[in-house]
Amino acid sequence: MLALWGSPEGRAQVLRGLDDREIYAEVVEAPRPAYNEFEREALMPFYERVAASIRAVDTERIIFLEASMGSNMGVYSAIEPLSEGGPQAYAPHGYDLVVDTQAVAEASPARVDLIFSHHGETARRLGMPMLVGEWGAYGSCPGTLPAARSVARIFERLLCSDTYWDYRPGLEKTPCFPALSRPYPERTAGALEAYAYDAAEHRFTCSWTENPAIEASTEVYLPAWFGFDPSRLSLSPGGEFQVEELGRGAVRLLVPPTGSPFRRELAASGSARA
Repeated sequence: MLALWGSPEGRAQVLRGLDDREIYAEVVEAPRPAYNEFEREALMPFYERVAASIRAVDTERIIFLEASMGSNMGVYSAIEPLSEGGPQAYAPHGYDLVVDTQAVAEASPARVDLIFSHHGETARRLGMPMLVGEWGAYGSCPGTLPAARSVARIFERLLCSDTYWDYRPGLEKTPCFPALSRPYPERTAGALEAYAYDAAEHRFTCSWTENPAIEASTEVYLPAWFGFDPSRLSLSPGGEFQVEELGRGAVRLLVPPTGSPFRRELAASGSARA
């Protein structure tokens, strides 16, 4: 295996074999006992000491818990909620095996889906919201937009937040940028149920069930490249909405709540494509 991994041709051969989801699942399961032991015996005690110091002076801010490095490639994490309590969130990282190589645009959808599906299962086990703290790292490599959009679709399915790795001047000129600056609900006046951007149809959809106790508006961000056109927006049940101009063509849609526990659906088709 080491001999194969030492050459571009051999590495490509190994990666083709690991493109099978079941095989890759077995590979990331193998080191799980060692990573989990480290998390239980070293990482969590460290987190508990740090959390105790933080909570001694701050009981309100969110503490983000990151798993060990093995979880970056899909190993199930064994971290647990902090005993100190207070707001907590799960903040894993996720990268395919081709990260930091010239083949980064050829990330395996099967491996990537397994990585973030495992993270989603861990977040549910912990009972925490999830913010993916790192992903991507595509740099300026050409052809990375499909790979980035594939990851974004997973985030949509998991209803999680994320922070892309690699923030530098000129990021907006990289091939993957439309997948980063994408339509998404910033806030909903109730429980978010689903949202998605369909690149083929150039259409954004979002649904949520309103909480009558919430008086603030639902807020949806649409980037400039989307080409927002009010005539191509539908809202069910119907109602008013406002458009907040954010500059350079980007907008924020504000949908006032109905005051009833209605399931709301918003759909918008853009007039431009990226």
